Amino acid sequence: MPFTTSGSPFARKLLTVAWMSLLLGLVIELSLVVIAAEFGTADDPRPFIADAAQRVSWSLLVCMGLTLGTASAPATRAAAMGIYGLLSAPLAFVIARAVHRAASLGLGVPLSPGLSPLVVATIRALEFACLGVAAAWLASKPWGGIRAHALIGLTMGLLFGGPLLAYAMATTTASPVKLVGLAANEVLYPVGCAIVLFVAGSLGARMAEADRLGAAALAAG
Repeated sequence: MPFTTSGSPFARKLLTVAWMSLLLGLVIELSLVVIAAEFGTADDPRPFIADAAQRVSWSLLVCMGLTLGTASAPATRAAAMGIYGLLSAPLAFVIARAVHRAASLGLGVPLSPGLSPLVVATIRALEFACLGVAAAWLASKPWGGIRAHALIGLTMGLLFGGPLLAYAMATTTASPVKLVGLAANEVLYPVGCAIVLFVAGSLGARMAEADRLGAAALAAG
């Protein structure tokens, strides 16, 4: 899959995605802390620190993976983003899960059995493959602005997060606050990731155009 974006603008685009995805992970974790506080289960900060480490690493790896697909030629961009989403989501899940285990052990947080990693990784792979294809398609449309990206992210969150939540309810004895947190995460993250892709794409296009105009001005001078 040939790359058509020059190195410097694309590198800056990746940097933009990196800090935005880190911020996204922290915002979602903060939202879950607020939910836990409403339920009166936010007394011990250690589990939330471990969760934050997991969520930030997951967010960074998935958004960066999808962004790599945007460097493909327009004709193959949707397929590339779908493939990168398919591969990066389960890889990010495995790495983030390992980060969470390490952080939990380091903080002395007891580990509890969770959902089947194979099931979760499979659902996430399909979800972010679809999100990548949809985001690439939206980016080619003049009406594919931030609202359209947020809507497609919400659609993916409901489409794939719903079955994951039902699976969690059927196979675990998770507390209500855990289930509410899971539901919030599954809805909020795809929306946030889609918005990150849109904003980074818009900034990347502007930076590339600015570089082109600057090069043209230097050549003319």
